[in-house]
Amino acid sequence: MKTKIAIVTDSTSDIPAALAAERQIFVAPLHILWGGQDLLDGVDISREEFYRRLTTDPHHPTTSQPAPEEFASLFQRARDATDASAVLAVTISAAISGTYNSAEQAARLVDFPVHLVDSRTTSGALGLLTLAIADLRDSGAPVEQIVQQAREYVNRTRAILTIDTLEFLHRSGRVSTARRWIGALLQMKPILYVNNGRLEALEAVRTRNVALARMLEIFNGWVDPDRPLHVAILYGDTPQDADAYEAVLRERWNPAFIMKVIASSAVGVHTGPGAMGLTLFQ
Repeated sequence: MKTKIAIVTDSTSDIPAALAAERQIFVAPLHILWGGQDLLDGVDISREEFYRRLTTDPHHPTTSQPAPEEFASLFQRARDATDASAVLAVTISAAISGTYNSAEQAARLVDFPVHLVDSRTTSGALGLLTLAIADLRDSGAPVEQIVQQAREYVNRTRAILTIDTLEFLHRSGRVSTARRWIGALLQMKPILYVNNGRLEALEAVRTRNVALARMLEIFNGWVDPDRPLHVAILYGDTPQDADAYEAVLRERWNPAFIMKVIASSAVGVHTGPGAMGLTLFQ
């Protein structure tokens, strides 16, 4: 059946490459700027390599959004590959990154319709949202319905994470110097969440294990037992914690879908190697 709309997202969505290819989701890689190198996220550097290097390289990486021309080229490729009549691009929150703005500029560079959705979130929550949009497309829904529903879906995502240190958020400008040193002095483990499109502090606890347990408590308060639960588990270099989370999630909530994945380089630049995240879509 002819695909009516092509779906594009960015690499912060954390959708594994094989799954993105299977679902015909086209991914715009963010740039990782590191020690004089300009690396495309997931193309020039793998997630595993990124986290290995992150703990040893004296240089700290930064990120940059895809240029409008890169998005425009991807829009064209996605449309051609799927024989679509239009493109829907869903990106990381515009309040967190300039990626949405770049996609918006790109939409003016092509001669076919491009519908833009600001996910107001990031990482696995963006990935789950994008997969839900792909389900709509695969159901044969018309373009107008897909676009309208996609924008409504934005309010059905949640994201929470904990990090080992505030150092990486501080380096990337995502947390103030004062908060960084207070956290280091007290050896607290912050719990963060996405609120109104921004990453905000929720609370802080004494140890990582307490943080991981507390995240599950908060997550439980978010789950609607009357809706199918779609979950993404994100981690940096602690797969054992991700495995433990998966076991608990399956036992307590029996999700309809679980995506367990190493967080992308573009996310890890800001959260560091020890980050653990839980996101949901319902």
